[in-house]
Amino acid sequence: PLLVEGTKREPKNANLWHNLSLAYLNQGQNQHARAALLKLWELEPTSSIAARNLMRIASHSQDWAEASKWCDKLAELPGMLVEAIAQRAKL
Repeated sequence: PLLVEGTKREPKNANLWHNLSLAYLNQGQNQHARAALLKLWELEPTSSIAARNLMRIASHSQDWAEASKWCDKLAELPGMLVEAIAQRAKL
């Protein structure tokens, strides 16, 4: 509840969205985590954390097209090409 309230008070605070997404992931609430990660990506379109976790959620849901899309976005980020290649091998 505190993180949700925090994002309502400070909707442009990327750190709050990141922490909220992690809390949801830890609770297995992937759809809520996905929504928080999409907001994080909107605020920080170079967030490798957001791209990586969105790819993992899609992969877990066996949404291969969505997982591939986020893998491509990860590959476009500076210094993330090798990790993106490794992640794609897991898809």
